This record gives sequence, C-alpha cells and structure tokens, in this order.
Amino acid sequence: MKKLLLTAALVAVFGFAANAQTEQGGILVGASSNLGFVSQDNGGGSFSTFQLNAKGGYFLADGLAAGLNIQYLSIDGTSASSFGIFGRYFISDAIFAEAGYNALSDSRGGIIPISAGYAAFLTDNVAVEPTLTYELGTGNSDEYSAFGLNVGFTLYF
Repeated sequence: MKKLLLTAALVAVFGFAANAQTEQGGILVGASSNLGFVSQDNGGGSFSTFQLNAKGGYFLADGLAAGLNIQYLSIDGTSASSFGIFGRYFISDAIFAEAGYNALSDSRGGIIPISAGYAAFLTDNVAVEPTLTYELGTGNSDEYSAFGLNVGFTLYF
C-alpha cells in the first residue's frame, strides 16, 4: 500500500512530463540500493555490503545519458562514500547498459561499476529499475570486486 501511495504522489508531483524522456535534452534523477544482495570477494574472504546510490544525468543524444552520482557504502561494518561520473545507453526502449567511475572519499582509490538493467515504467516518467552490477576496485582498492543486484527508482523529465 505504501508503494502505491508513493507512486501516486510521484505521479501527482511530476505529472507535468508528457512522456518518458530518453530523448536528447531529457534529464534523469534516480536512487537505488543493493538491498543486501551482493556477493563480494576481497582476495581472501567474502562479506556483506550495503549501498545507497543517487544520480542525476542529462541525455546528450537520444538514448545516451551522462551524469554524476553519489554513493554511500557500508562494507563489513566500515563505511565510505564516493562521488563519480556515469554514462548510460538505452539499447532498446527499456533495456540499458551503464558504466562509470567513483572516487572513494578516503583516498583508497576508486570503483568502476558496470551494469545492465531494465527500466520498468510505472508511468510515462517514473521507472523501477532492477540492475545487475559488477564493481571492480582501482588504486589501493584493486583487490575489491563485487557482483550484485540493485533496485532503484528513476524519474525521467
């Protein structure tokens, strides 16, 4: 019931958009989480992670967006944040591929996320987006790699 009310509120607030804006000049704003579904290997053992991601992007061409993202990570009780860039390409109306780079706030290096997902549009401009993601550490975090499932909401204007 809460999801239905949230969706109805988002439609009322952002209802001025006529259709999903994946065309040049459109904007996307979204948030996602891994919901705890991550298998991670740090070179010696596996442990759990939790992530919250927020992003905003601009469509440079039809189906091609670039933007900025912020991420909060909690890895086996240790937390960090990162700031980065991403690019997203829509292969079809709903299937997309995305890649980027996130610099970690504690200067341990960075993370290269690569993902593929599906934009399930609830309305013309609100989508639920499940994605399969692979992350690879760089710099001092080069032993980090993770594979997981993220779920998020994205608004398209």
